[in-house]
Amino acid sequence: MNPTEGGTCRLSLLLRFLALLLFASVGLPSSAHPEYRKQLLVLHSYSQGYKWTDDTSKGIVEALQNGDSRVKVHYEYMDTKRFSDADYYQLLFETYRAKFRYTRFDAIISTDSDALRFLIKYRDRLFPGIPIVFSGVDDFQPAMLEGAELITGVNEVADFKATLDLALKLHPKTRQIVVINDTTSTGTAVHKDLLEVLPAYRGKVTFRFIEDAYMQEVLDAVQKLPEDALVLYTFFLRDKSRKTFDYDESVSMIAQRCPVPIYGVWDFNLGYGIVGGKLISGYFQGRQA
Repeated sequence: MNPTEGGTCRLSLLLRFLALLLFASVGLPSSAHPEYRKQLLVLHSYSQGYKWTDDTSKGIVEALQNGDSRVKVHYEYMDTKRFSDADYYQLLFETYRAKFRYTRFDAIISTDSDALRFLIKYRDRLFPGIPIVFSGVDDFQPAMLEGAELITGVNEVADFKATLDLALKLHPKTRQIVVINDTTSTGTAVHKDLLEVLPAYRGKVTFRFIEDAYMQEVLDAVQKLPEDALVLYTFFLRDKSRKTFDYDESVSMIAQRCPVPIYGVWDFNLGYGIVGGKLISGYFQGRQA
């Protein structure tokens, strides 16, 4: 994973600051602060049970355990794969304002893009002055943090080109690559990233995107794919009818109908239908944060 703006040095400095903030009581006798716990909020974009989110939590927990500190961790799940309109975000703001009115956090870890955007918009009203470390942001731009202080982290860089190069090396007769991707905020960011790498394959293969579609349309389309096609599966967790699917459910349904290999870039799809790719791990995103 690549550090964001400022590179490794900037990230390392802020992580050291966060460690000092949370682990300041290490080495003191337990009687020195018998009741005090450092308060850490982990704000997840998605829901508990979504493997990427669970793996990220696991990485965070293990990193904190290595610090040997007394930290009370509060987990919140925004569930934005299912709910993402403006009214819902306003409701989340009002809920957190009421819920944490009397809680003073020492630091916040946000995971994935929606949580970071939410905090950038509402932190000054919900958690003024609290440092934020983010992970898993797949569409990071330095301008996102313009005017914001005490925010840094690691972005989520999906290596689509490495995955496509691997797939084409293993299947040199490929003439068409079908990209299955949804229209959630993550899917929109993925689409943009993919458009940047497609020119490298001009004249070699054609690309077809299946995005704003009903699940049945996706299944019908992949079932008819010819032998010289491959599938690049990113996410398809919400279809055109706004029906949602679990990560393993979606890719498994597609794999059962698909007669050609399916490649991916997120490790939680491995074992449910994809054959491989240059895979990103939520666990290591969490440890880095």
